[in-house]
Amino acid sequence: MIENTYPHLNNRLISAVQLGRLKDNELKGQSKELIDALLEKVDEETASLNFSRAVPTGRLILSLKIASGTVFLVLLTAILFPFGIMGGFYRLADYSRPYIPPGNNE
Repeated sequence: MIENTYPHLNNRLISAVQLGRLKDNELKGQSKELIDALLEKVDEETASLNFSRAVPTGRLILSLKIASGTVFLVLLTAILFPFGIMGGFYRLADYSRPYIPPGNNE
């Protein structure tokens, strides 16, 4: 994602992350000096980059708007019709009593 936004990095960032995690005893033919040089070069290249620009937030904002609208509608319904919605909440909260639908006289 980041290297799609900043193609000039040419996979150096992901390489630096993957190789930088290796401990000295985990190196299998890799040069510690070359890894350190790569880490320094990537650090210099990325110091001025704005990584938050690479993260898409459009779908997140849309989801937040939909969730906020849903909560608003539920609260508005609870305020406008308190007895209608409270009966449903009461049945959910007090599940020890059996629910008998209206009109059922058994």
